[in-house]
Amino acid sequence: MTGFLPYSVKIGSLQYGQGAVITLPSNRESFEWELAKDGTLKELGQEARVGQGKKAPRFEANFDAKPNQTVIRQEEPEPKTRVVVKPGLALVRVATAAGKLSIEF
Repeated sequence: MTGFLPYSVKIGSLQYGQGAVITLPSNRESFEWELAKDGTLKELGQEARVGQGKKAPRFEANFDAKPNQTVIRQEEPEPKTRVVVKPGLALVRVATAAGKLSIEF
């Protein structure tokens, strides 16, 4: 995709209220998009990963405005790969629960 430079985000630590600071495992979420001539979103590529190595789940999502759908590919330790097609724009996000990171869509 072209148009804008990609953005990447990493979460280093988090804190719930006045609790202890929790250092998080390796993680990354990145985005890359292209706009149509009229300024609307034409394509959006997303990637999210929590953990390191081949055992870390990885999600890739690609939105295309022409068919108005998002194809999400979830890759986990071999041989598990799952593909989900959602209508419209679906966002992949990193979430926290009790200090643990997960990927949702």
